[in-house]
Amino acid sequence: MTTCENYAQSSNSPAKLFGLLMVVFIIAGIAAMFSMTHAVERHGEEVTAICSAPVIHKVFRAADKRSASVCQLPDGRYGVVICGEDSGIVTCFIKEKMRKLDDVIRYLTNRGYK
Repeated sequence: MTTCENYAQSSNSPAKLFGLLMVVFIIAGIAAMFSMTHAVERHGEEVTAICSAPVIHKVFRAADKRSASVCQLPDGRYGVVICGEDSGIVTCFIKEKMRKLDDVIRYLTNRGYK
């Protein structure tokens, strides 16, 4: 009888694990959505422009495990998207005064990105 009970309990384990994983993925998705919503509220349409532009350069900062992607907007300005360790967007912004890719790369290098 104990063998049957042990089997019944262990057979539920994969289902429980799957359910737990689904909950974790749903929570991660909701967190990413709120992160993007916050960025749009704070930076307006810049976020949409930056996120739709192609990435032309990417760097990484090991200290906090963040990556920075540089995009060039159609009007020639450069946008920067900073992503956290979980690949969620931390912030994004346009470097208004920087008209050369080298200037943006130097800016990121000065902040510890390589």
